[in-house]
Amino acid sequence: MQLSDARLAPGSEFHRAGPGRRDPNVAALLRRRRRARHPLCALTERAILHGLRDWEAFAEIGIRLKLAINVPVTALTTLAIPALVREHRPADRKWPGLILEVTEDEIIRDIALANEVATQLRLYDVSLSIDDFGAGYSSLSRLREMPFCELKLDMSFVTNCAHDEMKAGLCQTIVDLAHRFGKVAVAEGIENAADLQALYRMGCDLGQGYLIARPMPKDQFLTLLQNRAEKQRREQAEAQPADRSLAV
Repeated sequence: MQLSDARLAPGSEFHRAGPGRRDPNVAALLRRRRRARHPLCALTERAILHGLRDWEAFAEIGIRLKLAINVPVTALTTLAIPALVREHRPADRKWPGLILEVTEDEIIRDIALANEVATQLRLYDVSLSIDDFGAGYSSLSRLREMPFCELKLDMSFVTNCAHDEMKAGLCQTIVDLAHRFGKVAVAEGIENAADLQALYRMGCDLGQGYLIARPMPKDQFLTLLQNRAEKQRREQAEAQPADRSLAV
């Protein structure tokens, strides 16, 4: 995807359209409108609206998650996402905001535009996450320019990182890099306990993968969260008498 195709260039010189010529501003606007009707854009808009509504369903049972949604750069630069969030964001003051995940190889194609969009999104508590980090081979100088709140370690590095020294070194480097920037490191594709423990020792902040939970419908996810919350409450209640006896 070429992001420049969807970007309106401010201050373009106006030329009256004649045979074989077209005003560049009009041409860019037409391209932007065509992209806005792209199925990916419609799907992204639907996913964001569902994510905002789903947060309220989680909040009703006392669980206030910060949800993340995968977004193609085409939709990020074409849809009016800031306005969408402003109109449909939860009214609850405890809403922690939203994370939009964009793959590294897409965001580096037009970092200036990504920064522009990220600045608008931050006004409404929406931040960007760099997905599949390490697969795009962006240089450190480009990374410094990227607007992001977290780095997600690509699954190709995470798998078998407990036993592969090269992968372990790459994972550790990315975790340290994220922390150097004051950001969060997230591991993708954790499928066994050994890799989970290795990532924990590296200081990785968050993780996802089949070992933790497989993709599931919202209702099933709500039930899972409720069961875990109830289990934690029981464990805390059982621990309290022992704590009091120790205090005595």
